[in-house]
Amino acid sequence: MSEQKGSIELTQLDVTNESDIIQLGDALKGRPIDHLMLNAGVLGDDCATLGQMTQASWLQVLSVNTVAPALLIQALSDNVAASEHKTIVGISTRVASLSDNSSGNMYSYRASKVALNQILVSAAKNLEAQGVKTLAIHLVGFKRTWVEIMRHLLLKKVHWVLLVSLKASL
Repeated sequence: MSEQKGSIELTQLDVTNESDIIQLGDALKGRPIDHLMLNAGVLGDDCATLGQMTQASWLQVLSVNTVAPALLIQALSDNVAASEHKTIVGISTRVASLSDNSSGNMYSYRASKVALNQILVSAAKNLEAQGVKTLAIHLVGFKRTWVEIMRHLLLKKVHWVLLVSLKASL
């Protein structure tokens, strides 16, 4: 029996466009996704400190960091449930910790990532009967860590990974 390495498919879409997310779900209908990695995120520099915040800046951060992952889980949960590894991974952050906020600031980013963590917990509970697991991870040394994650997934003979990242035009 020959060893077959897994494949990683990178998909770029405008995560702030709900119809693009729905179209992605339709295009991938019936294709198992072993690991759905939700990587889109914005820092929200325009609403990091008091005196800078606007509703528009807040809504942009929440749209990318919180709403988009929820809609992607909704659109692709059947794909994940149909796979062997059944994992949804959300890229969170240490600054989402309520007990580890010693510096303040980063209002919208912190709040959006706390909400992402709750979405992942809820999805785990809602998809548990289908065997789907969710995971929120904080990446230290972003580039090196991503390389290590992808290498690990390929060595484990993962069949298919979908990494969703933010469209550059945003």
